[in-house]
Amino acid sequence: MASFNIYNNLSKTYWKPVDFNVLGDQFKSKKTPVYFDNGVYFYLHDILKNALDFSFNRKTGTFLSNFAYNSYFLENKNYPEIHKDLEKIETPLKSDGDYMITVTTPNTAIRNVFPVLVLSENNVINSDNTLTFLFQKNNKVIVKNKNGYVLTADDYSNDGLVYNLYFKQQEFPYVQSQVFDYFLGDNNIVLFKSDTNYTNVVAQDTNGKFVLSSVNFSFFDFFPKNCILYFVSYEKSNIDYVNTIPDSFIAKYTTTPITSQNKLDIDYNFSNNNLYSQNYLGLIPVENPQKSENDCSYLLQIHGLKNYQTPEYKYSTANPLTQNSPSIRRFYNKIYTGTNQSKGYEKIYLGYQAETKEFLFKVNQDNLFYFPATSNSVVLSSSGLIEDGATSGEIPFNSDRISVYRKNYQENLPNFLQPKSITKYDRTWLCSWLSGNDSGDKIWLDRYYNAAYYTLNEA
Repeated sequence: MASFNIYNNLSKTYWKPVDFNVLGDQFKSKKTPVYFDNGVYFYLHDILKNALDFSFNRKTGTFLSNFAYNSYFLENKNYPEIHKDLEKIETPLKSDGDYMITVTTPNTAIRNVFPVLVLSENNVINSDNTLTFLFQKNNKVIVKNKNGYVLTADDYSNDGLVYNLYFKQQEFPYVQSQVFDYFLGDNNIVLFKSDTNYTNVVAQDTNGKFVLSSVNFSFFDFFPKNCILYFVSYEKSNIDYVNTIPDSFIAKYTTTPITSQNKLDIDYNFSNNNLYSQNYLGLIPVENPQKSENDCSYLLQIHGLKNYQTPEYKYSTANPLTQNSPSIRRFYNKIYTGTNQSKGYEKIYLGYQAETKEFLFKVNQDNLFYFPATSNSVVLSSSGLIEDGATSGEIPFNSDRISVYRKNYQENLPNFLQPKSITKYDRTWLCSWLSGNDSGDKIWLDRYYNAAYYTLNEA
């Protein structure tokens, strides 16, 4: 690990944190502590700790990321908003006329009196009147006051008065009288006693106190104003659910007319295999940290490299370099910036490993090519020839065909273990050909002939 020349005095017993701000502000680097031999450490992502190569010149530090550690590198800051079911609302309540609804304890000489909901004569907001609405998965809601008492729909008498709606200690588990059915609006709610078929509603009586009241929905189209509880500090967000997020290789976003949220489906087996990973080149102005009183940071510039292009700058799925990444054509492993660490080369040069060679097939001609004797065998369906433009047909005559030139490898590799060859049945196997139809389906097939009636040339 190369050490950065950070401005802190190493004789001190502390070390200020170092962060990396990715240019473009679309990503953030994952922080991981990196330790030096002298015990000093600063926060940095794993990708730098496991980088393949480092170089410093022209006041710039460069590093080459390791293909295998991409999942520890950057986090996308532009996540699509995933909407979950509403779980909780904390807010005071008010009436339709903007008067505050208060949590009030009746004035009585009797002790242990339970608080009730009462409409006040002012519009001053007081945090003591904040209520918490806890929405349950069974379409019920629980209402708590600031002291943790639970709104309860049950009869009890006090000092000659009968109450049927009040706050009392929570019972475990919740009893039916402490959960409510509800209708939820954009900025209001209507509460009903649980499992009464919406016939007992929480409403304000003539004295301004909120009680349970009988109601019949068949006689009106709108809720009466005295049973609508308005939220002071909550209003439903108006969200545009049109799907504007494009699909990627590892994630799919869907929106349908019958759902009210964007659905994010991620194929974790697909993404965890780094199928579409790549090497990155990072550039850091190591002599220009952005300092503040408590920390410092560097502007980090990230460039994705051409892992998916062949040395001829073409794309091919061919025989994969790595089984988990079938389209990878290059592995970058070295940075060349010159030996002069003050100036170096004008340009940065990168070294990479590739195992492909371009071969151009001439149209409507026989093309002779050599498959290296020591190479691993490749199934035709995995060779990438279809993806690279092979022509299919309904019969071998008008499709691309592959025949084998029978050569004795002993002439080229004397005294060596002979490589495996394609299994051929003498005088019966003719070729492999690409069968296809108008629907676009393509498959490689073997063509045989009856040696009792035809010679090889006749077939």
